[in-house]
Amino acid sequence: MKTRNENRTEAPRTRPATRTGFLPVLALALLGLLPAARAQTRPALTLGMSNGLPMVVVSGATGKIHLLQSSDGLGSSNVWQARASCLATNSAWAWEDATATGVVARCYRVELLTNTPPANPHPASLAWIAADAFTMGSPASEAERDADESQHTVALTQGFFIGKYLVTQDDYLSVMSANPSYFIGDLSRPVEQVSWYDATNYCGQLTRLEQAAGQLPSGWAYRLPTEAEWE
Repeated sequence: MKTRNENRTEAPRTRPATRTGFLPVLALALLGLLPAARAQTRPALTLGMSNGLPMVVVSGATGKIHLLQSSDGLGSSNVWQARASCLATNSAWAWEDATATGVVARCYRVELLTNTPPANPHPASLAWIAADAFTMGSPASEAERDADESQHTVALTQGFFIGKYLVTQDDYLSVMSANPSYFIGDLSRPVEQVSWYDATNYCGQLTRLEQAAGQLPSGWAYRLPTEAEWE
């Protein structure tokens, strides 16, 4: 994944010799316990053949996201892989498995993803990201792509909240009583010069402070987003 650059103009400054580079600014995610799923239409799956390849037909609860998975066996060592996702409508959804060429046997299953968001503890600063599946990586034809960017399907099986904005120097200072940033002078700027340990410690301290103040439900916690969640 390529590094995202901020579109911000700064006055030219000379870095002290002790500064070797900028570390990523913090992004904040909140993962909560989701409410129990309500009774709803059970997803259904039928299997046929098309052009010599398996054709999977899925139907389910209208307006709900369904995740199609496959495995080349049912043993304990076999892994279910996400293949595609769909938003169910009044019509069944058909998907041809082009990855099954040369496969002797393959099993399929469909999962109804839980996407009902719980109450947002901070609507002004947190956004709900629903569970879904997507293609991560870049096509081989993309210029300047890295060798580890091969395209693959990733499934986020549970929704989560993520911060709408980068963590500012003021945010960090109010929780950690310190500001490690190099570009100081405006506390509304994103905090930088933080290590992974600084970032995770900030998340842990913010969780403790908000739970003590009754602002964060029990069992919820702030953390850094995964690479797939950041995508």
